[in-house]
Amino acid sequence: MDDLSLIRLLNVFLDSLEDPAFVCELGRDLQPGQCLALNRAVSRWLGQSSSELYGRLGQMLRQGRPAPPEVAALLTQEGQASLEVEVSDGQGNLLAVSLVCRLLRAGERTYLLCRTSLESPRQEAGLQVQLGERIMDSLQEGVAVADGQGGLLRVNPALLRFMGLGPEQTREQSLEWLLSRFTGLDFQGQILPSLRAKALWRGAASYPLGPFPGALYQVSLSCLLEEAGLISHYVALFSEQSWDCTSQEQLLHLAHYDPLTGLPNRTLFGERLSSGIAHARRRGLGLAVLFLDLDNFKTINDSLGHTLGDHLLKAVARRLLDCVRAEDTVARLGGDEFLLLLQDIGNPTAAAMAGRRVLQALSEPFQIERHELFVSVSVGITLFPHDGEDIETLIKNADMAMYRAKEEGKRGLQLYSPSLNNEVNRRLVMQNNLRRGFTRGEFLVHYQPKLRLSDGQVTGMEALVRWNQPEVGMISPLEFIPLAEESGLILPIGEWVLREACRFTKDLHDAGHDHLSVAVNLSTRQLLWQFDLVDMLQDVLAESELPPEHLELEVTESVIMRNLEASIATMQRIRALGIRISLDDFGTGYSSLFYLKKLPIDAIKIDRAFVRDLPHNREDVAIIQGIIAMATSLNLQVVAEGVETKEQMDFLRSSRCHLMQGFYFSRPVPGEDMDDILQQTNAA
Repeated sequence: MDDLSLIRLLNVFLDSLEDPAFVCELGRDLQPGQCLALNRAVSRWLGQSSSELYGRLGQMLRQGRPAPPEVAALLTQEGQASLEVEVSDGQGNLLAVSLVCRLLRAGERTYLLCRTSLESPRQEAGLQVQLGERIMDSLQEGVAVADGQGGLLRVNPALLRFMGLGPEQTREQSLEWLLSRFTGLDFQGQILPSLRAKALWRGAASYPLGPFPGALYQVSLSCLLEEAGLISHYVALFSEQSWDCTSQEQLLHLAHYDPLTGLPNRTLFGERLSSGIAHARRRGLGLAVLFLDLDNFKTINDSLGHTLGDHLLKAVARRLLDCVRAEDTVARLGGDEFLLLLQDIGNPTAAAMAGRRVLQALSEPFQIERHELFVSVSVGITLFPHDGEDIETLIKNADMAMYRAKEEGKRGLQLYSPSLNNEVNRRLVMQNNLRRGFTRGEFLVHYQPKLRLSDGQVTGMEALVRWNQPEVGMISPLEFIPLAEESGLILPIGEWVLREACRFTKDLHDAGHDHLSVAVNLSTRQLLWQFDLVDMLQDVLAESELPPEHLELEVTESVIMRNLEASIATMQRIRALGIRISLDDFGTGYSSLFYLKKLPIDAIKIDRAFVRDLPHNREDVAIIQGIIAMATSLNLQVVAEGVETKEQMDFLRSSRCHLMQGFYFSRPVPGEDMDDILQQTNAA
């Protein structure tokens, strides 16, 4: 770890202590030198600013009793020692103060940690945990702190964000486990021997998963040694800011090749595509760019683990190489995306034939460890010069064609056409309007009542976001919600809806309807990527003063199953706040008794697809009755959505369904209309 990082760590460590504390470096003569770090309590204690104290503290120690070399010798034997110094009380009076001193070693350097009070051994051991907590709150670099046995103590938010993990996923894990998720890091064979020899290791690695797949990091690992030379703690620092690789060759390799598969990365692919375009232009030939994305790879990765997922990606890379000629290029962009450059391809038929060879090669099962895995791929194809004459245009158009292949059912290929570009441009315009509309306050919250079937009383409502664009009018949520998810705007929009819904419900409580609850939909990004989601929910409840049991969050099965482990951990933290959780669109995804038993939920919402043909469709009748029986046995509340007729409502009531919502009783309405509905219901 470099000096700047060490000083930064020391400062956050010291500021976590309430008592005055500072660190000075010890010279070879064991005399205290310049003060390296101090906390705010020292400034308050001595009545001087930090800048004035850096030179004074070392001098104060050198004048203490016993002499610093004697203190250092005692520290080496017993681990800690007392040092008497004289300090001014700020009014000219000198006071004798006893400092408790402890040795710290980092690499080849030795430091003296001084405090004004004595901590028990248990408390001293906990100081490193406090250090990790403060680092977690203050550094933009990714940081992990582990104990001497390699067990993770803390992982800071920046590193969790890089890796796409929640705090619960790192609990009871090891540093070796964390490092193994990066490509290019060998803890046992490379890093640990260096730490034991020099207390320091530096290198580079990439992370193939998470929200920034394929991102490259400079990695520094250091360890803190106890007096006996044993490792007491490990600190790992991950940074995207600068590079200090062990060799120029390593830097060049990392800059041009994917560390996991060994394939060229986007940079090298771009260079080869540029050369291919120049060659094709000179000779009047064509070439093809294929953009590949594995279908449902995330499900395999989440269910069977990232290590097995990495093995699968390597196997896919090998098969792709077998599909092309020596002059062609296979590259990995990151995650489960690949690019193919096929030289001397002059027409769509030849390009499509090459794409079908890829589809056929990847359709054969993969044997990974003990698992037989079936993988499909979506392929988008562009041709030079017909679909573009530069690198950016060819790759962008191939990407658009690939997404069209996914939209048409996956496991297929799509040639680029100008109409795809028109559609993308339309989506881009709408995305810009979406962002502008949110800042201009064009969004509304409408509420759809939930009716208790046993007595017809309104017990709650679902909050639904609406976009009223002045030039167009109301825009369907089916059109703008996917765009909000894609652009990341779903996070501020989702938080705004939560705040509005909780504020409005509290107003209804104050008006005498204090039995009402409100349900708000939770998006994929909120549940899986918003690391401060629970803190945000606490802030919303505190601001609105709505009791947490009157807030319900609706999560779909498909969102949960994208990362089951992380979803459950986040949902458990939400429920710990007293907030209810319901499983939306039940019956359309992975519905099973196994998942219902495992998920921390309070209610299920039967999807409207099973309600639409009630009570005349015998299959739907059986499904609805089975769902209600299963949910009741698990003590879960059942809500039927999409109820549009009296027959549907009567059937659900006779089947002992608890709640319903739908057009038969009320469409989603503005807040002022919701108040009228409640007044009418109470009067009835």
